Amino acid sequence: MVSSIFTIPLGGATEESLATDGGADWSHAGAAEVSARAPQQYVGSDENRLVEAAINTLFASNHIDGRATPDSINPIVFFGPGGSGKSLLVVGVAARWQAQYPSDEVIQLSGVDLVHKLTEAIQVNGVEEFKNRLALASLLVIDDVHVIAGRGTAEEFLCGILEGRRNASRPTLISLDQSPAGHERLSQRLAGRFLNGLSIPLELPGQQALELILIQLADSVSIEADGEGCRLLLAGNPATGPIFKTPRQIRQAVLWLAAARYAQLDVEAADAALAHFLQAKMPTLKFISSLVGRRFSVTLGQLQGASRKQGLVRARSVAMLLGKRHSGLSYVQIGKYFGGRDHSTVIHACRRTETKAQEDSGFRQSLSVLENQLLETISTE
Repeated sequence: MVSSIFTIPLGGATEESLATDGGADWSHAGAAEVSARAPQQYVGSDENRLVEAAINTLFASNHIDGRATPDSINPIVFFGPGGSGKSLLVVGVAARWQAQYPSDEVIQLSGVDLVHKLTEAIQVNGVEEFKNRLALASLLVIDDVHVIAGRGTAEEFLCGILEGRRNASRPTLISLDQSPAGHERLSQRLAGRFLNGLSIPLELPGQQALELILIQLADSVSIEADGEGCRLLLAGNPATGPIFKTPRQIRQAVLWLAAARYAQLDVEAADAALAHFLQAKMPTLKFISSLVGRRFSVTLGQLQGASRKQGLVRARSVAMLLGKRHSGLSYVQIGKYFGGRDHSTVIHACRRTETKAQEDSGFRQSLSVLENQLLETISTE
């Protein structure tokens, strides 16, 4: 059976650059500076096969017999959800380019950096110098460019940069949160500049890719990865499903295992990591109450108080239901938090709220919005 896994060699990338929007040095980065950083490769499978073709074409089209970057892949825009590897790719490609061609000027910056640098340039009448620097770089990489959406001056400035670099066949790599086609916030002109090149959707890594990433990360901290342990860690448990879905989340699990002094990622270690992170991801009743309070315009004190006003009882019952579903606490613990109520009161409130949701479509939608908001918040890395 032919494996669907592929790897793309990259240069080093700081962990900070993978976790934040800014902070990257936009100036010329020497090969020695970036070569000691990790990770060193992108791991993908069939869902992201186009990534491999694009990066191979980029490197094959430059520094060989004077060939320039084809218009069809300039700029290359990677877009997708958080955790799909956008930053890893663009930052890693920049480092690989610099390591392979140390005499080239590689400029790497984030959307935040671009806005800040442009603002500074305007203040000191240095826009032309800044523009020339970006225009003439052998490779320009801009991570999280969606940050500039709605900033007219920055968008127009970048349009000019992209047009000039395309005309000069100088490659540009971009990471974006969603497809430039129909992007909700980018100007049509800037989106059009992105669409002139190659836009590549990134999916979250598939199971095979995640397994290889897990094995490699475990090996990097001298943890022996057992096949059954790896599968259990990635599968999660029947109640919650997978909780480690991105390379960064997997890295957090591996670092926790290393700190806990596990020498092997076996079933026991996987169970321990899952228990730890499941508890850490569970929202507190205080957080749930805050979310519900904003939706129903009530305070925590009112939710915990004795009032039996209809609107307040409804809000309190919703908070109890969400608490039972997502906090991991018992009816007794939930009742104690909400004013010392007994467990039967909480059970009744939860059942009444579920019945209301079944019978009232408007209430059901409001409850669904609240629950989705809660889940989105606790799933954020």
